[in-house]
Amino acid sequence: CTDCGRFFDRRKPHTCEHKVKPYPCYICGKRCVNEMALNFHSRIHNEDYEFNCKFCNVTFKLKADKFAHEQMHITQGKPYKCPDCSETFATNKERRVHLENHRGTIELKCRFCGVEFFRALSIQRHLLIHTGAKPYKCSVCQRGFNQSSHLKSHMRLHTGERPYKCQHCDKCFNHNIGVSKDYRQEIGSKQYLCIQCVRLTNQSPNRVKKRKPHTCEYKIKPFSCNTCGKRYATDQALTLHNRVHSANYEHSCKYCRVGFKTKVAKKAHEQTHLNESDPFKCPECPERFATYTKRKNHMRRHLKPGPLKCPVCGIEFFWAVALQRHSMVHTGEKPFACSVCQRAFKQPSHLKSHMRLHTGERPYKCKQCDKCFNHNVSLKSHVRRYHQQ
Repeated sequence: CTDCGRFFDRRKPHTCEHKVKPYPCYICGKRCVNEMALNFHSRIHNEDYEFNCKFCNVTFKLKADKFAHEQMHITQGKPYKCPDCSETFATNKERRVHLENHRGTIELKCRFCGVEFFRALSIQRHLLIHTGAKPYKCSVCQRGFNQSSHLKSHMRLHTGERPYKCQHCDKCFNHNIGVSKDYRQEIGSKQYLCIQCVRLTNQSPNRVKKRKPHTCEYKIKPFSCNTCGKRYATDQALTLHNRVHSANYEHSCKYCRVGFKTKVAKKAHEQTHLNESDPFKCPECPERFATYTKRKNHMRRHLKPGPLKCPVCGIEFFWAVALQRHSMVHTGEKPFACSVCQRAFKQPSHLKSHMRLHTGERPYKCKQCDKCFNHNVSLKSHVRRYHQQ
């Protein structure tokens, strides 16, 4: 490469490290993804900094001395020593649980969902789920992540770095869960890694089972957003999504329709409506409603007089999109086609639901028994059959 002076394989895309990791350390030359990572790294150049042994917490001035010392612990059955007493443990987790006896249990509770944590860092990371914040941005494609480790892993797609080597065939991978093409590695109990899309699936690549086979997301959702990387099944869905990247686009609160410049601000605002008995406000009048459906039915009163009539059968509709959808019953048109099996549908929501048969996605979870389903109707049917008296 004429820019960075490194060798690379022409068959694979190359991105210079100085573009992916723009923050260099001026003492040792190491490059970091963001400023936070650089500040964290800079501690080791402080003359008072010491490297801790992860087993017994003994400190060393040099990293090489720390590594040499840690080798002595590897052969021990219980290498992890408690810093407050003489007890030793086989794993770091056992030692951490034991330390709670000395230092007491500190419970941190999430203010949104009530889940409890024992570490401030854990609750801080968990809160990003509710706020939707993604503070770690890729400097190449601007895609955001809610954890720094996810950004670090993503960066390998740009650099081509493959630090994880298979012990069976010497192939290298960019994730530690990567596996070679001719070697099946089972992860957990019944999960396998698809080597094409690097995702976990319940379907073994070398075994034919009764369950639906796994199909990669990029085959099912061929339309990809060039800004954030999100994928869609149809061109219409991608066009609809692209609005969020417009400079004038505002994220509307689903309860009161107030607009916000960022999704994070909108989600934070929506949390304020959760305790209200009638959170859904009509944008035309001061009336409020308990559900979205009740508000939608009420809003028909504010529409201009004269419903829309179907020219074929005479059925009346209050919404243009409802009439447009109904007209397909007469024309037989099915514009939304599945990219895997070519089956066509009249509505995009039907195609989205069908796609779950190929992906194996089951987003609807039963709160009683943790069983998952690919349709909301299947979940309701399951609850009525097994959990309702």
